[in-house]
Order: sequence, then structure tokens, then C-alpha cells
Amino acid sequence: MTILIDSNIIIGYLKGEPVIEEYLTQIVMANTPIFVSSISIYEIYLGIIANLYLKNGRPHLIPELLKSYNQLLQTCTILDFTQNSAEIGADIYAHAQGKGETIKQNDCMIAGIALSMGISKIITRDLKDFEKIKKISGLNFVVL
Repeated sequence: MTILIDSNIIIGYLKGEPVIEEYLTQIVMANTPIFVSSISIYEIYLGIIANLYLKNGRPHLIPELLKSYNQLLQTCTILDFTQNSAEIGADIYAHAQGKGETIKQNDCMIAGIALSMGISKIITRDLKDFEKIKKISGLNFVVL
């Protein structure tokens, strides 16, 4: 089994949420490969910098959060957004649009990366979008 962790799982980990910390610890202890998409890298890094520095005026927290973030990433393999993953993600998005449904584009891109790389499961907190993605593509997910 291979697992891709979504951006919101990384956010929960950085916030020290026990359920997420325990789940990720179990995955690491079981030697299950963990993957992170380059889209999530963008979302998390932007979130750390923009939210702490620009919105909340707490730039002193950035170095510690980036340290924790980088430590987590050392246990993961980062998957890039390729032409194949872009086309798969676009197909998912277009299919949903054709049914009159909306899915966040970033989630479609993350799903495209997972599917193009043969990832069997995404760990997320986004039930709404990933239920739609599963119906379209068959991609499995777990909601924490």
C-alpha cells in the first residue's frame, strides 16, 4: 500500500493534533511509504508564510513551523505535478463540471498526481471533494 497525505493532514500534524500524529506514527512504524504532492508543498509553505507573517503578524513562529514541516517531509517522497498528472486532474475536474458539481482544482491536481503514480490511498480531511473524486476516478481515501 502507498499513501499520499493531503495538505490538511500536514496542517493538522503541524498543529500537533493527536489523531494525526498517532496515525502518521503508525504509518512510519509500519514502513508504509508516504508521499506528498508538490501541490501540497505549495499550499503548506504558502500557508505558513502567509498566515503567520502576513495575516497574524507572528513571524517569530515561522522558523519553528518550517523546522517541523521539513522534518516531516524527510519521511516522505515528494511527487511532482507532471503532464500526465495534469491531464488526469483536468479530466476529473471536467467530469465533475459536466455533472454540475464543483471540486477544488488543487484537489483534482493532487488526485491526478496520486493516480498517475499508482498511489492507492489519500489521507485527507476533505470528505466533500474526495467523495466526488472517488466516484469519478475510483481513488480511495481515508478521512481523519
